[in-house]
Amino acid sequence: MKLTLGIVSLVISLALVSQGQILKTKATRTSAPPAEAYFMFAHQKDTFIFKLNDPRRIQEARDILSGKEKAKVHVSGIIVKELASYNPSWHYHLNPDSVSFFENNVEVCDAGITYVEEHLAEAGGAFLPGNRWCPWKSQLVKEVTPAGRSLALLDNTVGRSPRLTGGFIQLGDDEKRLPRAKWGELLGEMKDKLGMDTVLVQALFYENSSKHPYIVLSRGTINPEDPRYDPKMVLSSEDPTDAMLTYADGHGMEVYLGLWMEEVTYGKVTGKVSALSDFLKTAARKSAAAAELAWNLYHSHPSFRGWYIPYELWNFPLRFDPERAAKQQLFNQFLGGVAAKCRELNGRPEADGKGAKRPVAVSAFFNPWFDRPSAGPDVTREVFTAVLSGSGVDTLILQDSVAAKCLGGEVLDERKRAEREEIKRRVLPQYLRAFYDAARASGTPPRGIQLWDDVEAYETVSGRCPTPGQFDTPEATLSFKPSNITRLKWQFDVATRNPQTGKPYADDETGQPIRLFEKFVVFDVFHYMNTVIPQGFGTDAANTPQLRAELFNAYEREFVEGSLQPSFRGLRAPSRRRSRRSRPRN
Repeated sequence: MKLTLGIVSLVISLALVSQGQILKTKATRTSAPPAEAYFMFAHQKDTFIFKLNDPRRIQEARDILSGKEKAKVHVSGIIVKELASYNPSWHYHLNPDSVSFFENNVEVCDAGITYVEEHLAEAGGAFLPGNRWCPWKSQLVKEVTPAGRSLALLDNTVGRSPRLTGGFIQLGDDEKRLPRAKWGELLGEMKDKLGMDTVLVQALFYENSSKHPYIVLSRGTINPEDPRYDPKMVLSSEDPTDAMLTYADGHGMEVYLGLWMEEVTYGKVTGKVSALSDFLKTAARKSAAAAELAWNLYHSHPSFRGWYIPYELWNFPLRFDPERAAKQQLFNQFLGGVAAKCRELNGRPEADGKGAKRPVAVSAFFNPWFDRPSAGPDVTREVFTAVLSGSGVDTLILQDSVAAKCLGGEVLDERKRAEREEIKRRVLPQYLRAFYDAARASGTPPRGIQLWDDVEAYETVSGRCPTPGQFDTPEATLSFKPSNITRLKWQFDVATRNPQTGKPYADDETGQPIRLFEKFVVFDVFHYMNTVIPQGFGTDAANTPQLRAELFNAYEREFVEGSLQPSFRGLRAPSRRRSRRSRPRN
């Protein structure tokens, strides 16, 4: 009996051991995966997402976010020069095993996020030795969604998310009489209420049937034909640009100054090469003279941080033009000449005896309607790559062309309604990709030329839209009014997600999500999106302060205060339109 019991006990023991091994094996096979978490840090205006897989480091990050850790709160790590799916806005990421947090660090590893991107090829040498990166002002913002999703696009509450970071201000004759204090109020609510830090003064000169300088002098005169600086010129206290720069100086804002503006019309592009050459040579001369005048009048302002060339480019009808190459070269030379003048001015010594780095921006728009003779997306990509390459332009600001092209709820005939839906679904995103590809191919690797999205925030009161057999010719004679928040959401949506898939745009080769636009700016703050500009200052009868305030308040409520959901997909845009870029002028 004892033997029997012993045998039974042995059998049971062996069984338990065996079962334990089985349970242990199963437990090993089904155990939780290694710890993994993702966090976002902000540095200046940019944000960066990094991965952690060490439980100890993950807890440290969470302690920083909770406020438990107050000293070692800055992020350090080793740069890997490859795009990571969870950090798609940049062409590098941090090795998860190398990440740590610090209170103080050596200067040699300090650099901003954008600066690292722009000098990525140099990292590992004299710049960021050993690829060690320790941005001193890095600030942990939040723990974010796990990998496999486009975090930078889905997160719309911080930094580089789809929100307006700046806005155009279109000057006119009326705007020159606006009281100086009102400019401070306008920029103040841009910065304090909407978080905008960039102002783009569209143009200091505008030429149509007459010439308009928008600079106010207390002494001296400006020759609209040749606005070169004269020492006798003294700015008035009511000069609008000086008022904006003065406010921006003390409030951490950047101002881009536009030069001489004139329309690049259909006839100028499709005509003889010699005529286009003469036009662009004159345009370059006027732009260079305007730049020199602007530098002399405004360079003492530290907020003067960029140049803007207001000659707006578009998807020129060059597909079958036998002189296409020559015309592309003329545009390239025009941009190159103006950009070179701006760089020469940047190199002049200023108050500190040094020059200033002011990037050069230019804008473009596109005509998507099928019955237009303009170039399609593929030709547009080729043309703009040729026009921009080596031009010296740093930033291309792409007008989203929604307001100007009746891509919302305007009254159209039946054929046009169907065509519009096809444009919104398929053609419009193709144009966005075409300009993105051209910008990336035209600059210095790895960054290329920056691409910004210019969100059009107005509608055409008259409902002037394309009709069969009639081109949508831009005539600045009709009234405009502020748009609405529903359409604005849709404009952000189409800029960040492909309407055909509902997913973020992706790289054609790698399939990784990409961000088409570096920044979002609005056209324009003064006339369509504020609460401070009274009736009668460059506005139309239908453009009331109430409508401007309604759009401003709706954007503040839904985009800034955080009630807007991350995805705008499914919203439709009851848009109207405008004439290319200009509003009515007296």
